[in-house]
Amino acid sequence: MDRRLKESDVISLHCPLLPSTLGIISNENIAKMKGGVIIINTSREPLVVEKDSWKTN
Repeated sequence: MDRRLKESDVISLHCPLLPSTLGIISNENIAKMKGGVIIINTSREPLVVEKDSWKTN
């Protein structure tokens, strides 16, 4: 997953809300992404930590 986060231009979330996916897009994983990545969340809102998603690299 780290490699995918680092190399992706677009990240599209299509996963169920589980304890393992809750907050999967947070400061920790955002820091691994390159600048300008587009995140599309077609799943449940709690997969993305909203307060973290507004920060920039």
